[in-house]
Amino acid sequence: MSAMGNVPAPGRRSLHHFKLDENTEKLIPSDIIPVGERIRDLIYLEKDKRIILLLENSPSIAVIENNK
Repeated sequence: MSAMGNVPAPGRRSLHHFKLDENTEKLIPSDIIPVGERIRDLIYLEKDKRIILLLENSPSIAVIENNK
């Protein structure tokens, strides 16, 4: 999930990573990845294990890769 926010503050302008519990009934906060920009859109490319972000302030495109 992304959080936009007009003013920088904890949790804003960042990606929020959640996990589901074993019954897939509850979201468990996992971590927050600060991006420092408003995230307008994102897509997960499962085959490449990448998240593509469209950022508003720059404007630019960002790529987050899973190296695991």
